[in-house]
Amino acid sequence: MDAESFKNEFLPYHRKLYSVAYRLLENAADAEDLVQEAYLKLWDKREGLMVISNPEAFSVTLVKNMCFDLLRSGKYVLSRQTVELTAVQDISQADNLEVRDEVRQVKDIIAKRYFQEVYCCQYADKVFVLNDIVARMLTKHYQVKPEHIIPVINGVNVDVYNDEAADKLAVNSLRKKYGLIGKRVAFQVGSVCDRKNQLGTLKLLLPMMRCQHDIAFIYAGGVIDTEYAADIQRLAEQEGVKDRVLYMGEVVPGKTT
Repeated sequence: MDAESFKNEFLPYHRKLYSVAYRLLENAADAEDLVQEAYLKLWDKREGLMVISNPEAFSVTLVKNMCFDLLRSGKYVLSRQTVELTAVQDISQADNLEVRDEVRQVKDIIAKRYFQEVYCCQYADKVFVLNDIVARMLTKHYQVKPEHIIPVINGVNVDVYNDEAADKLAVNSLRKKYGLIGKRVAFQVGSVCDRKNQLGTLKLLLPMMRCQHDIAFIYAGGVIDTEYAADIQRLAEQEGVKDRVLYMGEVVPGKTT
């Protein structure tokens, strides 16, 4: 199975797989990491996936079993356990095939587009990762040299993104382009989805925006959840601040719009 077939067959189920993992682990970061590891396992076994008649059920079963293994291991923080281990044995085949009940219990908040071609990581001069788990998996599964892996633990490379490095002319040009001259700007960068919580940021800013008309909220990043993105604009319109809530699009790191 080539990369394109793998994407078409298995990536559409990311939303459901995340929901299953989140339901069992009750922790967003752990659920993301586990689903990412599940996709790596699937990719490793891609040559044998052609015989799988139901990729969705196969992927769901894999994620559930990985969650159960994690919860059983004793390495997982007890306060995060959300299932009784005695109940694990009662999981039926029907439960493996149908996770609608689980999906309904978790907001449809994320469809993280994280899968990249493996060779891009293998031959890149630098591979930026957000946590040690990903770094270890890249080294173990894909022979990415440790010296090529650069951890950016908080998601922001402060050597690149800081006040001193900012191009003042570019900043002023962007302010003029978006009608922000003379305005105080709250700027949030990140994938547009519930986990990044742009909607929550807007709700926090609204009391100030109602009485101080020089405050604007700008956000940029890839839209993961189109309905969530629409909710942001609907709220801005309802509150009469639509002209000061602007989406800048998906900005390439190091570039300006």
